[in-house]
Amino acid sequence: MAIAAHLPRVEEVIGPKDLPQGARKIGEVITGTLEYTSASIEVHKVVRPKYVHEGRVLIAPLPSQPFPKSNMGA
Repeated sequence: MAIAAHLPRVEEVIGPKDLPQGARKIGEVITGTLEYTSASIEVHKVVRPKYVHEGRVLIAPLPSQPFPKSNMGA
């Protein structure tokens, strides 16, 4: 089964050990495998502007977190 052409390719060439001098290449065997590279981690910054009105500080509540009191997102 063919692997989707839009996926990036990483090529590794492995030659035989102790290749005799004068050996002639007659082809190659290509084996493709799917590899998972873990996703990137980014910082999601929530900015909540603070306002003052008639002596009261106004700020939006922080959205609910999947892991309360932690800095880890879903």
